Amino acid sequence: MSENAGPLRTEADPRPVAPADGSEFSLRRALEEMIRRRGSDLHLKVGRPPVVRVHGELIQTPLPPLRTEDLRRAAEQLLTPRQREIVVHVALGRSNAEIGRRCSSKNSFA
Repeated sequence: MSENAGPLRTEADPRPVAPADGSEFSLRRALEEMIRRRGSDLHLKVGRPPVVRVHGELIQTPLPPLRTEDLRRAAEQLLTPRQREIVVHVALGRSNAEIGRRCSSKNSFA
């Protein structure tokens, strides 16, 4: 989350989108919460509930904290196999230049 975005806060709301079982993350519910709040960004981080940016302010949602597996499933839903491979390489500390060269080579992540 951006340092200049201001402090994180929670917002009392009588209509939060609650998870069905109270504990499992759902990307759909997180996106619905962002849309309901008229947010511009959805921030997902392991160990924290989803956070929505509304008019430049970060607001914690009432949804459950994310687990590593939750983010993995969200990435599988949103990214192509090639994009997921790039994310793995970045996470392992490889430089963007190295990834760019590999993606543009004939032996790319087809």
